[in-house]
Amino acid sequence: MKYFLILIISVLLVGCNTTQSNLKKLDNKVVVNNGQDLIKLNNQICSSFKSEDKTLYSCGSGYSSDFELSKKKSLLDSKTKLQDKISTMVVKSEIQNIEEDTKTGVKKKYSSEEQSSFGESYINGYQIVFDKTFLYKSSYYSFVVIKYQLS
Repeated sequence: MKYFLILIISVLLVGCNTTQSNLKKLDNKVVVNNGQDLIKLNNQICSSFKSEDKTLYSCGSGYSSDFELSKKKSLLDSKTKLQDKISTMVVKSEIQNIEEDTKTGVKKKYSSEEQSSFGESYINGYQIVFDKTFLYKSSYYSFVVIKYQLS
């Protein structure tokens, strides 16, 4: 049992260390050269944080020629995505009409309308676990990852 516990702790530490080392590589990076680098960067940051049963992570980004505005946009994007995970309500309405006559045969008409809305709830107690801004095309591209504990 003792060896099993040591094995589990070792695996968890290696997993945490891999995430930290992936993000440590970004410490000295301040410029993004092209769109492909931006996509890779987004994937690297957002995939480093995995949500679990009671812990949700949300990754957001923001782009602006103003440094502070890009940071605010990325935080708002993170909060919006987190809110979507917590309390999204989808309302769907479908209508199908079928007409048949002897001349033209069967006419079918189908329409579908989906609407997504937020239930009223508040996001209090989130933590910012990653915050980094890069220079891209003479503007700022910010990434923020927030962590939220479900009660």
